[in-house]
Amino acid sequence: MELRDATPEDADTIAGVLLAVAHHAYAELEPRRVAMMELDDLRTEWAGRLRPDRDRSSGDTFGVVATEGDRLVGVAWWLVPRGPHDVEVADGVLTHLVVHPIAQNCGVGTALLAHAEDALRARRGERDAQTARTRLHEGNWWAARFLEHRGWEREPDAAPGAGSTHAWSREL
Repeated sequence: MELRDATPEDADTIAGVLLAVAHHAYAELEPRRVAMMELDDLRTEWAGRLRPDRDRSSGDTFGVVATEGDRLVGVAWWLVPRGPHDVEVADGVLTHLVVHPIAQNCGVGTALLAHAEDALRARRGERDAQTARTRLHEGNWWAARFLEHRGWEREPDAAPGAGSTHAWSREL
């Protein structure tokens, strides 16, 4: 397995991986949402995310993909948010950590997560990033277990977010 920066050419494949994961992992948790997902919509969304001239007003975004040979099998995407006056706030946010079902339980997610955490740590020299954050669907016990085993903790005082999600964090 190799990790590399995500490129605009990856948009179609990332969309396919996201759709496969949605049907594999979320069909029972969010059946209506999954049923409404369209590959073309995901392609358009990710083509926009990967454009070099994308809007960065809410923060800088970064992505890495995992490949096995010629096949893209996972993606991690994170945001370093910006606050008022274009000042970066203290936390990095992991917005996506997705591994195709055929590559799950093979170390791909662990490698992607470690890479994202290392990238956020490296930015500490530029800013004061100390905590990585993400949100998980409340029924996503397998992702919760995955994060717990890698030093992440659910934030008990954090209010549930949209779609019954819960905040998770890890000190970097």
